[in-house]
Amino acid sequence: MKTKPMSPSAHGIADYAFGLASLTVPALLGANKNTTRLYQAIGVEVLLYGALTDYRFALKRLLPLHMHRNIDVLNLAGIALLSACEQIKSDKRIFRFNLALLSVGLVSVLLTDWSNKR
Repeated sequence: MKTKPMSPSAHGIADYAFGLASLTVPALLGANKNTTRLYQAIGVEVLLYGALTDYRFALKRLLPLHMHRNIDVLNLAGIALLSACEQIKSDKRIFRFNLALLSVGLVSVLLTDWSNKR
């Protein structure tokens, strides 16, 4: 019986959107260069391990779903910690973006049926 509404493939699409948002939104919000680069690094990382996870929209299916989930959890912990960084806290637009990114990531992880193959 399926208990969670998001398939791994849907999670993968959400991850691609998450990565693209991380790559682009901070610059559009006028974040400083260091903050923009930080989020760009997060975006590249999410896109990379998303593209290498064993689900339908991967470029190469190398990472098992449980490893992807563990990386997601670690990333979200890091993004949560960014909320305490002065550089993030002091810019209300970036702080809100960080909280939105964290919220979307948490919902995605919590709603994904990790036992469902593809």
